[in-house]
Amino acid sequence: MLDHPESAAAESFRVLRTAIMLSRAGGGPKVILITSCTPEEGKTTIAINLAVAFAQNNKQVILIEADMRRPSIARRMNISSKVGLSSVLVGSSTNDEAIHRGVRVPTLDVLPSGPHPPMPAEILGSTTFDTLLEQFRSQYDVVIIDSPPAFLVTDAVSISLKSDAVVWVSQVDHVTRPYLARAARMIERDGMPVVGIVANRIRKGVAGYGYGYEYAFTGTYYGEDQSGDA
Repeated sequence: MLDHPESAAAESFRVLRTAIMLSRAGGGPKVILITSCTPEEGKTTIAINLAVAFAQNNKQVILIEADMRRPSIARRMNISSKVGLSSVLVGSSTNDEAIHRGVRVPTLDVLPSGPHPPMPAEILGSTTFDTLLEQFRSQYDVVIIDSPPAFLVTDAVSISLKSDAVVWVSQVDHVTRPYLARAARMIERDGMPVVGIVANRIRKGVAGYGYGYEYAFTGTYYGEDQSGDA
């Protein structure tokens, strides 16, 4: 979205943005969680680009890095993570000290993960995090949260219950049918508000994906540029 805004991949994110906003009657979701089954499926790349897509559509957006175990948003966005979400939740920093304003897009703010806390699940499940999200609901048009993979830790399920919508990322030729079946059971059991699945890294020209993307009623399917650039 930033480096190749005219590419088919960038258009895929605009399609994804529209699909998410049309996923609920009476207005689109405000707090959107991005997760996946396992690491390395591209959820963080999608979270960053989706946040940029909303910001470029004149929305006031904050991107929250809630993946405190393997954070990468600060590095990718070339910002400091010395203070961040963990600092705010433990009370050592204020929102103004932790949030980076207007990152690459004037209406895009970023809250990096901050220092690694000893028990990420505890602070992400706290009432302090609930209060922070409520503040952001009133301050921003869209809140994008990048969470850890749902199969590894409980963070994604905990955050999903505070979110309006969950977008589940699955890398094609990486996640098996049993994994997807397990994901379906988890979604149903825990009541995660999943609005669609992003099928990531689809090879160009495969069965109707010649333009790099295709979308269906059940979700948006995105063919990511193999360079992995945001």
